[in-house]
Amino acid sequence: MPHRTAGRERAMAKTAMTSQYGFTLLEVLVALTIFAIGLLGVAGLQLRAISFNNGSNIRTTLGTTAQSVMEGVMALESDDPRLATNGTAQWDLDPNSAATTLTLPGGGAYSATWTVTVDTPITGISRITVNVQGPLGSTMTLTSYKGYNL
Repeated sequence: MPHRTAGRERAMAKTAMTSQYGFTLLEVLVALTIFAIGLLGVAGLQLRAISFNNGSNIRTTLGTTAQSVMEGVMALESDDPRLATNGTAQWDLDPNSAATTLTLPGGGAYSATWTVTVDTPITGISRITVNVQGPLGSTMTLTSYKGYNL
């Protein structure tokens, strides 16, 4: 009979081995659930990256627009009467149209003002402040000084 027992053991071992091939449905479902949770995390990070990229685009546009306006004001001749008069004026960001607001496709609307404060910090010097307003309540302000001769 020892010969019969050995055959039975071999058959049981063969059956045990064949039942270990592949994954159970439960294992597959657990793996898919973990994978789906990971994908949701990646999707959330992607949305945050898009949001931060949009904010960066707005700040870049604000900065370049403010710098452009400031360069325009600084290019005024020193005997320009606007440099010797306190006040605020709208800067025309779109000289090709009647509107003073610049609207960028997908980037929102931007407008700019410049303010002159005469004799600040000393006589004959005007403080020039450029303020650019953009979408979502964003603003950027630059300040510079320019002498005037009248």
